[in-house]
Amino acid sequence: YKPLMKYSDIVVGLQTGENDRFLRFWWEVEQEDISLDYKSDRKKWVPYAKGGPYNKWYGNLWYTVDWENDGEEIKGFVDESGKLKSRPQNESYYFREGLTIQRVTSGIPTVRLFPTNHIFDSAVSAVFSDKISSERLMSIMLSRVFSSILQIENPTTNKQAGEVKTVPIPDPSALGSKTISSTEIRGLLGSLSHHSPLS
Repeated sequence: YKPLMKYSDIVVGLQTGENDRFLRFWWEVEQEDISLDYKSDRKKWVPYAKGGPYNKWYGNLWYTVDWENDGEEIKGFVDESGKLKSRPQNESYYFREGLTIQRVTSGIPTVRLFPTNHIFDSAVSAVFSDKISSERLMSIMLSRVFSSILQIENPTTNKQAGEVKTVPIPDPSALGSKTISSTEIRGLLGSLSHHSPLS
């Protein structure tokens, strides 16, 4: 078995410096101001994948973030001494489909799919892969074996990206039908009701 980082990139995301200032629930802003494809429409509010209560597979996509002019205000957000308060990390991964794994959890790690055109928060570790489909990777990460190994590596409630990276997983190409299929997961996602209408 090889560590997860051999098949995917595990990164942390945006730290706004003041969520009350830069985040809104999607129902708190005008719908026409929410981006459906930021690369083409350049709208102010962009869907935002954050943490939230236990909810595996999908969901908790309630937030939008002020990313007007490529996050100009967030990137210029400084304190009285001129020190930058925000941390817009790993921007090259913004707007890609990926997975979030909850960093703070008291039980089984929560892994959820978030679609394209989202920015992700520093409260989660985001997982991206060009080698494995998101659905297959999620089914591996939601297995009892993955959760147990991660718990052994870090028995505390705060699971860092560096620890998620090192969890060994089987070669996905050798698993055959042992993992839930993409069709089954897509059907499951379509049946869930606790999600943003933007996704």
